[in-house]
Amino acid sequence: MIWWTGQNLDQPVVGPDGTRWRFLVGHDFSGGEYVQRMFFWDDGRVTTGLVEWRGSQTLHIRRIKDRMRRVAADGEYRSRFQRPLRFPVERHW
Repeated sequence: MIWWTGQNLDQPVVGPDGTRWRFLVGHDFSGGEYVQRMFFWDDGRVTTGLVEWRGSQTLHIRRIKDRMRRVAADGEYRSRFQRPLRFPVERHW
């Protein structure tokens, strides 16, 4: 997994309720297919999750930033991607 730390993808996003959301975005090839993954968690690491885009579903960085803001702002959208993460994320992916 190659991690994107440039273009402010590693900066926290504050939701409308004041919760700070952390993101880690990476890209890789899996099974011969290009994959983008966006990991997210709140400061307390209570709510964590992973959004994955494969093949033709992959997004331009501007669209990834839109998804980051949507995860931070929309609890219903965020709940679709919630799953437990092991920290540090970089070690396990």
